[in-house]
Amino acid sequence: MLLSPGPVSAHDELAASVPAEGSTVTSAPQRILLTFAGPVKTSYVTVAVTGPGGDTFQSGQPTVDDRVVTQVLKPLTSGDYIAAYQVISTDGHPITGRVQFSLALPGTSSPAAPAAASSLPAAAVASTTLPSMWLWVGAAVLIAGLGGAGVAWSRRRAR
Repeated sequence: MLLSPGPVSAHDELAASVPAEGSTVTSAPQRILLTFAGPVKTSYVTVAVTGPGGDTFQSGQPTVDDRVVTQVLKPLTSGDYIAAYQVISTDGHPITGRVQFSLALPGTSSPAAPAAASSLPAAAVASTTLPSMWLWVGAAVLIAGLGGAGVAWSRRRAR
C-alpha cells in the first residue's frame, strides 16, 4: 500500500456553459456563464465573444465567483457566436477553450454566411491573394539568396 500511487489530480476544465456548447437559443442572452470543475483565479481571466461579421460582443471585464466566470454581453442579433476563454486554475495551469452557440431570434433569419473565396469573382480573389502571395515568394527568394551567398562566401574563405 505504501508504494501505490496517490490520487491523480486532473487539471480543472470547463464543466458547463450557458448558453450550452452547440446550442441554439431563441432569446438573446445578456451574459455568458462558464462553470469550471474547480475554482479559477480572479486574475488573468479573458473572455472574447465574436459573432456575425467577426464583430465582438463582450462588454466590460469578466467577473469570477469561485468556479463561475460571467461575461456581460452587448445586444446580440441572430447568428453564430463563439466565446473564447482563458483562465488560470488554482493549481496555476491555464485553461483555454471556446463555446459555440447560435442565436435564432423569432421572426428573423440568421444572416447568410460570407461568400466563400471560390464563389467570388476571379478579379476579387486575385486582388486579395496576390499581394500576400508575392510577399511570401519574395521572402523565400531573399532567404534562399542569402543562404546561397553564405555558402559561396564560406567556400571562398576556406580556400
